[in-house]
Amino acid sequence: MGKSGKCCDDDAGCCGKGGCGCGALAEHDRACDQIAQALTKRKRVWLISTDGVAPDAVDREKVRLLLDGYRVTKVDIVHKFQVTLWQRTAAR
Repeated sequence: MGKSGKCCDDDAGCCGKGGCGCGALAEHDRACDQIAQALTKRKRVWLISTDGVAPDAVDREKVRLLLDGYRVTKVDIVHKFQVTLWQRTAAR
């Protein structure tokens, strides 16, 4: 998600440094409309952000998209990164 974070979907595991062919939203920043479309197919999404970096307007919009149908179920700090697991709510 831009400078402060990226989305990484999973059902095959969060992609590592080299990325993967699982269709994850990782390693590349995506436009909000692409993320909205991808979220329709995902049960779980990891938001990876640099701890302490303020999100810009685009990043805030991406979080707003997650708030519409997902909930935070886990937050980990790994080195200087915050890794947040969002899971689709039962209503969706």
